[in-house]
Formats: sequence, structure tokens, C-alpha cells
Amino acid sequence: MKNIFLLLGIFLTTISIFAQTTLVSYDLTSDGSGLDATYVDSRDFISVNTGTLVFSSTGARANGWAETNIQTDYFEITVKPETGYKLNITDIEFGERRSSTGILDYQVRWSTDDFATSTTIATVNVPDNESERTGDITSLNITVDDGDSIQIRWYAYNAEGTAGTWRINNATLKIKGSVLNSSSNNQDSKAAAPTTQIAATSIASTIQSSAAAVDVFKFKITDLGTSDGKPTKVTRIRIKKLSGSQLLDDWIKGFVLKDGATPVSIASIVEDGGAAFFDLNINSGDLDIADGTSKELTLGVYLEADVVDNSSFSFYIDADDNGFTSDNLGSGFDTDFGTDVNSSVITITVAATKLLFQTQPSTTPVSTIMSPRPMVAYVDADDNVDTDISGSSNNISLTTTGSFDGTATTSVDPVAGLSTFSNIIHSATATTIHLTATSSSSSYTSINSSNFNIIPTPTNPTVDSLYISEVSDATSFTSEFLELYNPSKSPIDLSSVTLVRMSSSGSVEYSVALSTLSGDLIIDSSAYLVISRGDNRTTFESNWASFPSNAGFLIGISNQLFFGSPLARRWRITYDDGSKAIITIDDTQTSKGGENNTSNQLSKGSWTTYAAPANSTPGYRNPNSFLPIELIGFEVEVKNDKVHLIWQTASEENNDYFTIERSLDAEHFEEIGRVIGAGNSNTMQSYNYTDSDVLLSQQLYYRLKQTDYDGQYTYSKTKVVSLVDNKFQLKKCFYHNGCIRLELNSNEHTSGIIEVYNINGQQLESSKLELGEGVQKYSIKVNNLPIGIYMIRVMTNSDIAVYKLLVE
Repeated sequence: MKNIFLLLGIFLTTISIFAQTTLVSYDLTSDGSGLDATYVDSRDFISVNTGTLVFSSTGARANGWAETNIQTDYFEITVKPETGYKLNITDIEFGERRSSTGILDYQVRWSTDDFATSTTIATVNVPDNESERTGDITSLNITVDDGDSIQIRWYAYNAEGTAGTWRINNATLKIKGSVLNSSSNNQDSKAAAPTTQIAATSIASTIQSSAAAVDVFKFKITDLGTSDGKPTKVTRIRIKKLSGSQLLDDWIKGFVLKDGATPVSIASIVEDGGAAFFDLNINSGDLDIADGTSKELTLGVYLEADVVDNSSFSFYIDADDNGFTSDNLGSGFDTDFGTDVNSSVITITVAATKLLFQTQPSTTPVSTIMSPRPMVAYVDADDNVDTDISGSSNNISLTTTGSFDGTATTSVDPVAGLSTFSNIIHSATATTIHLTATSSSSSYTSINSSNFNIIPTPTNPTVDSLYISEVSDATSFTSEFLELYNPSKSPIDLSSVTLVRMSSSGSVEYSVALSTLSGDLIIDSSAYLVISRGDNRTTFESNWASFPSNAGFLIGISNQLFFGSPLARRWRITYDDGSKAIITIDDTQTSKGGENNTSNQLSKGSWTTYAAPANSTPGYRNPNSFLPIELIGFEVEVKNDKVHLIWQTASEENNDYFTIERSLDAEHFEEIGRVIGAGNSNTMQSYNYTDSDVLLSQQLYYRLKQTDYDGQYTYSKTKVVSLVDNKFQLKKCFYHNGCIRLELNSNEHTSGIIEVYNINGQQLESSKLELGEGVQKYSIKVNNLPIGIYMIRVMTNSDIAVYKLLVE
């Protein structure tokens, strides 16, 4: 196999028709794309005809070429003029070198018919050394006509071995020459300044439609009318940026072009990638300048919704490199307009109509300055800040539904439209509170912030208050994560916490200790903190799922947090209390996670590893985990026509409450009550609940649904109780042709009643029955019974039973 390297840079200069210039160059360090001069249309660098082409920081490399003396392996580029123009190629500039082994020679050829025929312009024997050499081919005279394209190939052959390399080694590959207009009509049309230019003006941020566009620039196009008698049929107008840091894709949404008061249709607008200019492309015939006449044109602009107040920009038409084009059916444009045409300065203005919390308040410990600092801005309808608003006449004050500390600064004058509250302190804990911002100006309505909490003062971590709850691999390595959990009833300050990766032998790998956690380092009670391996929160949540409100997020260091690349790791949380000793808060003891694995620790020392990252639940309790309580007893019994439920727990973690659910058929359960849990406990807790509203049924089914503070829940086993000792048994029950049909087996002669109820307890039908010993069949007429679940109650002098009927 032979490796071929091309190290090509990017080079582009302005172009004047008939003047020699660089027509095209190629960037082979990333994707091989061509960079064109004006009136030239190059294609991407074409891959090698055999093997593969690989782009890298050192250029393009070809793998898989033949190692024999053949002439079929090549690189190729294609260049063609834009419609209405032709090229004259005079030079191909490049350098080349070989390694100690490699090709013996190379050949350069060109063709305009896809190499049905071709012309060789260089055959070079490569010396057996590693020196860099100039490979320039000069004094060419190749014409590429309008509508044609030229292919240029570098053939390299007779490889000496797989290690040999040959490369084009200059900073740039340049195809040089000139561009000529292929039309025989006059090339004398020009753009020039108008009689009067539009004065410097402003454009409001609310101008966002073509109908509302503001006129900002005028220019005149003249057909000198010397001899051809044809109009100039304009197909492109190039407007360049004279000033301003932004252009089309940032502030300007679109353009309007007018011939006097008559709109000129713009077929498309193409912006230069560097925001240096934009082209207004016009269909031939939509803007004609009659022979020997002029037209004064007006350019209007309208804005994007997201702009910056008092930003300014201006435009110009470049006389030397004008970029104007026309249809060859008419006159063409001169290559030099003589004098640039400049617009006046256009300034964007924002007029505030409302207040906005630009930075919302966040959950903060009591008696602590809120960070990040809340900010309130004067903005327009699209939330752009009005930077002209400042001073006491527009003072903004804050009130809270909680309790401000007496030292809090709650009134701030805006600067450039923004009031920053650097000293917001609350004196008491609170949940789901908000701030209200009010302006001293009556022109603005007060607004409320989003909700936040004031939490207790964070404590330092202890052995029982913080542990690693999950370690997971991911499809994207930057979305791998490690999750911490705070099971305590107090928030924890992680400022002095270090996350340490351990070696497989258990020694500390301090070189990869994540000791510089940054961001929100407070982990709330019963809350999670997810640390990613490099992804920001938006990217991370797009790969996994949105976090619940009690989950925090930090960006880790990608070259230190190896959760699954490829080996599992052992992890340790340590805390520096300021003494010489470092306290170990948690230690996974063994390696966790690993490639294509996720491991979670429901409680300290209780790890489970799952194959496949899909089982990961960043910010949540893993649904495959066991009930986060140790249930040591759950009993259900009937006393005095009531059902009593009794249960005990040996320990609890994050236990918010129990839901008691009941069912008639062990499938369809309903909630009948709740009992508050102990939260976190290491001692036995006892609970009970009495179901007094007992339905008449042969059997009832009960279960416990345990719910955490974070909303995760798990079910206990189902318990069943019998309410009566039945004297008869239902063998069959079904609905057919408007009748409920039953088959009963009785052990006595008796009379009774059959009643039909819907699921809401409404009686639909009642019928008397006579029972004898053995099996009897009965039917009850109930027309048009909708699909659903019904209860059939059979009552005799000595017994009651309730059965379920499913109508499908």
C-alpha cells in the first residue's frame, strides 16, 4: 500500500477580469473543500480513484494505491467558470517531496472531456531523497470556455513499498490565471453613488418584516450605451460590510430592493461565510437597465428578533472588486467602477416595554447572599435590553414572598437597562417562593420571578450524609457520568470535597483526582448531583433526559473522569476539614461501571451493575432498584367488618409517604388513603391504616405504594383478605345478546337476589332467584350494556358474594 499526503492551505485574493490572480485553492486539512475566486466555481477535492482519502492536520493521504508501475492511481480537482465567463489558466503552483521509500515519479494531466482525451503538462522523476522541491508548472495557456470545466489530475505510480509516501507539500496549491467575460457585448456598466445618499438613520428592533423594512442605502446603476444597443440585465448585486461586527445571520433578517417605488424581486440572498459581503441574486429580466440609461435603487433592511441596542453597521459597493454580474444576453459590468459607494451608518434602537428577570433567583441557603445574582432588565417585546435606560427615575425594587434579611439590598438603579442585585439575602428557610420586581416608573408592570427555595445552612459532608449513587458509561464518552446523592435532611457544601479515582489495586490515583469542582457546590437534602465527563447540561440532557428539580449538574474534566473507557474504576469521596487528616466519605470498594455498563448504589454498600447504559438514570433513582425501605412486616386482617393494615420498616431512606391501594380483582387498584413516612430512619417504624368503607366482596386485595421525596415509587407485595364464608360459588358469568348469564353452584336450598352494579356503584338491574343444591343457570335481561367492568352481587338469607363481570 502507498500513502500519498497533500498539505494544502487556503488562499484567495480579489479578482479583476483579465488580470492574473489565484482562481482557486484547496483546504486538505479538514474536508478538501475548494475556495473560489469571483466568477469561478470549483468543486470539492475529488477523492482518489482507488483506495481511500483521509484528511488530517498534515493534509490529505491516499491509502490503498497499487505498488506496481501503473498509471491509474490519481488525485483530481475540477474547476469551471461561472455562466457567462471563461478561464485562462497560466500556472499551477505546488511543492512536493518523498520519504526514503515511495513513488519513483508522478505525472500531471488535464482534460475538459472527463479524460476521454487528455494533455500531459508535466512528468517528473522523484529523486531518492527527502528534500522539498518546487513542482510549479508555469507558462500554461489553457482556456476553459463558458459551460466547460477542466479536470486536473496528479498521477503517482511505481511504489516501492507500503511505507513510502509522496506528498504535495507547499503551504498552498494554487491554480492561477484570469477570468474573461465570454459575451461579445459591451462590458461598460457601472454602479455609482446616487444623487443624494440616505442620511444616517436608526432602525427599531421591532422592524421584523419585509413590509416594514427601513430604507438604508441608495446606489445608481448605469448602462453607458456605447455601441451594443443592449440593456444590462442585472443578475447579481454584491453589497459589502463597511462597518459593524455582525451581518445577515446575526441582526439582519432580510432585504428589500426597490427601483424607485417599485419592488425588485430578489431570488435569493447569499452571505459570505466571513460576513464580509452578501449577494442579492436576481433572475434575468427582473432588473434591466436600458441601453444608455440609469436606475437609482434603494436597499431596505428588516431585523431578526434578537438584536443589540445601539449597535451600528454600514454597507458599501467595492469599485475594485465589485462582484456585480449580468446576463450575457445584454451588456456586462466593467471590472472597475472607479469609486466605492458608501452608505451612511445605520443604528439599531431598542425601546423597552416591560421588565424581565434576565437572571432568575435560585435556591440559596438561609442568611447567604444569592448567587448567581438576580438581574432585572428593561426589554422590548423580544427581550432585547434597552441600554439607554439608567438612573434613579427607573429604579427597580424587589419584594419577596419569603423574608428578606435586614441587610439585603432590594432597590437598585439600572445601568444600561440592567439592575443587578448583588446582596439578596433571606433570613428564614422557605419553599416555592418568588421575587417581585417593580419599577419606579409607572410605565412598566411589575413581574414575578420563577419559584425558588431558601434552604437550611449547608453542613459539611459526613460518612452518612453523602455517597456515590451511580456510575455510568454512555454512547457518547462525554456524556458518561458519576452521580452523588445526599440522603440527609440538610444541604451539603461540597467546596472541600474531592472525587478521587482509584487504581485497580486500590491505590489513590491523585493525578486524576477531581479536586476543583466548580459551579453550584450545594447539594440539597434528598437531592442528586450529576457530574458529566465534559458535556454541558443541555447536551447531556439531550442524550439522556431532563433532570428533576432536585438534581444538580456539574461539568467534569473529560481527561480525568473515565467511567467506561474501557475499564471499570474504583471511586472515593474525600473531605478536607482543614486538619491534616483527609476524611473518606464514601468508597465504592471495588471497580464500578465500565464499558457498556452502569452501576448504582441504592444505599451505601449496596451496588448493582447492569449491562447496557440504557439502564442509567442520571438525577433519578434507578427503577430497577429495590424498595428504598426495609419492610419487615405487612399484614392485612378483617375485624368488625373493617380491614386493618399493619406494617413495619427496619430502615427508611428518602421515604416521603405510603399510598394504600385496594382492588377487587388483583389487577385494577385504586388509592384509598395515604400515610406519611419517616423520611430517613435506621430504627424500626410502625404504621397502620383502617379501611372502613369495605365493599361487599368475596375477596379484597391490598398493596403499599412507597413514594420517595423525588417522586420515584415502588410497590410492595399484594395481600388478600376474605370477607365472608360463601355458601355458593359462581362457576360462569358472561354477557351475551342483551343478557347476563350466570352459572351458580350452591350447597343449600335458598332464595335470594341478584343485583348488577357498574364500576361507580350505580345499580343497573335486580332480579330474584331460587337456589337449589348443585349447579343452576340464570339470566338477567340488561339491554345495551356498554363495554366496561361490572359487579354482580348475589345475596341469600345466609350469604353474600360479589363477582366481577368484564364486558368487551
